[in-house]
Amino acid sequence: MATPTFDERRRQTLACLLAAGLPLGCSAPRPVRLGFVAELNDTSSDLARTARNGALLAVQAANEAGSELGPVELVVRDLGGTPVDAQRAVEELAQAGVVAAIGAVTSVGTQRLLDAATPRGLLLVSPTASSLDLHGHDDLLFRINGTTRDNGLAYARRCVERRGLRQVAVARTARNKSFADSWAREFKAALTGLGGQVVQQVDFDSLSDSLVDVARQLSQLAGVQAIVIIGNAVDAARLTQLLRKQRADLPILVSEWAASEQLLELGGQAVEGVELIQLYDRHDQSPRFTRFAQRYEKQFREMPGFGSVGGHDAATAVLDALRRKARAMPLKDALRTQGPFDGLQQPVAFDVNGDNLQRKPFFVSIQSGRFVPAVGA
Repeated sequence: MATPTFDERRRQTLACLLAAGLPLGCSAPRPVRLGFVAELNDTSSDLARTARNGALLAVQAANEAGSELGPVELVVRDLGGTPVDAQRAVEELAQAGVVAAIGAVTSVGTQRLLDAATPRGLLLVSPTASSLDLHGHDDLLFRINGTTRDNGLAYARRCVERRGLRQVAVARTARNKSFADSWAREFKAALTGLGGQVVQQVDFDSLSDSLVDVARQLSQLAGVQAIVIIGNAVDAARLTQLLRKQRADLPILVSEWAASEQLLELGGQAVEGVELIQLYDRHDQSPRFTRFAQRYEKQFREMPGFGSVGGHDAATAVLDALRRKARAMPLKDALRTQGPFDGLQQPVAFDVNGDNLQRKPFFVSIQSGRFVPAVGA
């Protein structure tokens, strides 16, 4: 076979470049791999799933925009329920060559993931973790969400200043201890400072305790004006149903952890009137959020939740930091110094410890099976 001439080789090269849309050579550029690891198979799976979906849309948007980063891939792993599971997920992500990982979604899961990721030097961006135990540390964790101190204060103000509810009972899950303990502590301090009182705190483990007994204990408390449930959507829906059978008129607030569509689906009529914080404005009519919501609904057959927005913002922040950083700058430094990054609804900016500088909450009420802005919020 005759050796191709220089002109023939040049034509072959140009044809390859045009066919692949590549700037150099005929082989595809190596993709930028972004990890996602969260609680995809436990009671927080609804939140983990929606966060994964939001991150996936951010990756798709980057690829469609033709980023200078080249193609981006999302590598997904389940966190599992033990430190060994977390270690395995981190090892697999490291072997895949991810630049960072989005996750986890619960505070206790995020701490377990951070413990596994730190020896590997794997940077994490949690879309939703908020325990104060994770705040203020110069480590490998960045957080999109605010803290339990921020949200505990917001709930205390809602109870006392907006609704005149000063005598409050608290039901606290034992399943996400880092979050639940921190949330209950911050809420109690804020409520006391506003002249209110936590009259009783009842801890529960939905996998081993009878929620019927928990509901009965809470509803029989003398002088209680409202109940706050600190738990996920499954626990909040079930406990609210049981409480309504005991005290149908008792105001109920649930923590932001439960603010997913699953609360509506599982709670049914019982959750009507329940109030809670969502960490995004689901009624936002801006063109950018509208496009995101429409695409999300088309692709996943559901409306986006706060996990979706957090996952999207986390992935966007990482990808924007990669684009903006100097070649030799570590990604951790880029996330701390190159922001704010363009979140779906709010700018994302991190302090020196990787904590979000500000995340505005939105109080909503459940009315006619939908989340609507709470009166006076």
